[in-house]
Amino acid sequence: MAFINFEEKELRTLKACMNCYYLNSYQSSSCANCRETNLIQEYNGMVGLLDPSSSYIVKLIRSYSKYGGDLIPGFYAVKIEEEERLDGDD
Repeated sequence: MAFINFEEKELRTLKACMNCYYLNSYQSSSCANCRETNLIQEYNGMVGLLDPSSSYIVKLIRSYSKYGGDLIPGFYAVKIEEEERLDGDD
């Protein structure tokens, strides 16, 4: 079994994709999973996905992100801060 070690400062710099919830590095300008460019740092929690073909996590991610495309192995946000996203829409 492999373990991925993140330093605390690295976790604070990840950006969540507003479309599929994939967590991208701070330097990313687009999502590595769905190629969308709407990435934000305001998210809560994360889940790891190792094998998308046989994981129940895929069903969970699709249910709360409403993304229907394929998912790649990696980390996904559990919740996107909707309040932060909607503040500019008023």
